[in-house]
Order: sequence, then C-alpha cells, then structure tokens
Amino acid sequence: MQIISTVRFFEATLFALSAFVGCTGSDTKPVRVGYVRGENALPLYVAMEKKLFSQSRIQPFEYANSSMLARELAQGTLDVAVGMDVITWSNLRSRFPNNFQVIGGAIETQRRSKSDLLRINRPRAARPTTTSMLRVRLTDPTLLTRLIFRRIEVPRDTEVEIVQLPLLNAFEAELQHSPVDMILSTSTILTYRLLKSGTWSVFVANPFCRYVSDPFPLGVIVASQEFMRRYPRDASAMKDVFDAAIDSIRSDEVGARKTLGMSLAFDSSAASNFVCGDWWKSSEVKDTVINEIARIIDKER
Repeated sequence: MQIISTVRFFEATLFALSAFVGCTGSDTKPVRVGYVRGENALPLYVAMEKKLFSQSRIQPFEYANSSMLARELAQGTLDVAVGMDVITWSNLRSRFPNNFQVIGGAIETQRRSKSDLLRINRPRAARPTTTSMLRVRLTDPTLLTRLIFRRIEVPRDTEVEIVQLPLLNAFEAELQHSPVDMILSTSTILTYRLLKSGTWSVFVANPFCRYVSDPFPLGVIVASQEFMRRYPRDASAMKDVFDAAIDSIRSDEVGARKTLGMSLAFDSSAASNFVCGDWWKSSEVKDTVINEIARIIDKER
C-alpha cells in the first residue's frame, strides 16, 4: 500500500510539472527532459521535489534505457537527457561530435564508490564441461565489463559469459530461477539488498575507478547544442536548476536519500543505504576524463 501511494505521488509530481507548461510567459519554450529511472536521475528528483523548476517550463519523459535517450536526442525530440551511461554518450558523441554537451552527471571516485563486483557465496554445482563457466550479470555497458574482467585475475580456463541485467525490481526475483556467479552492480541499493541476503559478498570494490578511470562518470546529463543556441535563457536555467539540485544533494544527503526512496518507491531501509556519491555540476565537468574513456571504449570495440 505504501509503495502504491509513493508511486502515485511521484507520477502526480510529473503531471503537475507538465501542466505547468501553460503557466509561464511565451518568451521561453517547454524544455523536454528525458531521464532513465534510477539513482543517476537523483538531481532531477531533487529538483522536482524542491520545485526548482518554478521559473522554467518542463516536460519530463521517462525512458527505459540510455539508448532510447540517445535516439530521442538525435531525433531532436528531447532537449536534455538525465542519467545517460557513458558508453551511450560516447557513441552519441562519435556520431554527432558537435551536437551535444555534458552539463553534469553522477560520478564515482576511489573516495566515494558506487560500483561493486559481487561474488556468490554458495558453492555451484559442477558443470559437465572441460572448462569452468563464469556467468556475470551486469548493470553497466558490456564493453567496460569485458575490460574489467581482462584485468581481474581469473583462472585461464574460465569462460566468462556476460548476461544482460533486467530491470532492478525484476532482477532479484529472477536470480531465484537463473542463478549467476557474479554481479557487477552500479546500484548501491541493489548491492545493499544482495549483501543483506547473506548470499553475496564483495569480490572487487570500485572496479570502474580501479580498472578504467578515476573519476568515472556513471550517468551524465546531456543537453542539445541546438537547444542551447536557440534558447539560451532556458538552457541557462536548466544548468542552474541541476547545479542547485546537486548543491542540495551535497549539503543534505539524508534528505536526498529520502527523495530517492520516494521517487523510486524503495523501502526506507534500502533508501537509507543509498550512497549519494559524487557529482559534476556544469562548471565541474571534466572533458579530459570523458575523452579518455571514449578512447578506451573505441579501443575495446
């Protein structure tokens, strides 16, 4: 009952923001903001909860994954995308090198990690093959997962099978029917739930920063250059809103965790264990880091 009411509250907030389009002056446009539901969209949730969009007209749209965000940006149906994974961003930038700009994002560092490689504790039944099979579920793009596993010491005769991870809520139930050996998680709430079960333990902490880049961007906020050029007032307002939301996350992590729990309909114990991590504001984005990750990704292809 609590979950249903929480979800309805969040949906009502989105509806109210969409309806607000007709309540402001005509010298600005309704900003079409797409997002992937999850922890990396926290600045958007905080901005909505604190009504930071009060001076802007916004139309929020939820998408299932980063690829859909990139497609809508490329087609011009979105102005801003929140929570896009770094591989999808790298692909988008390689196709349209001058069309989009990162204006913020969720990052992890060695100091504030959000990713873990988890290993199952219970013994697995022997497989009728000449080599052992290591099945890995992932919450991150496959290319970087393969890179990490090449740099982690595993037996030479081990075959690594990468299996795509379903949505978070369906994932834990599916584990009961399709057990795996390892999980590469970028969700601190998922990690908390798995560790709490007693079935899993941390095998490698912070693998992205350890084996790819420190800092490592988990989900970036991307704006269309066309939108920024044609509507500089709106674009500036969007940067200010997300910067203010990130300032709020940094200064009040307890409140940010509560907002996340309400937005994603997680129970309070799971939300309280969410690691807010580090963030890039618009003035803090490190293009050198993004460029280096893009170079690594291109090399992995």
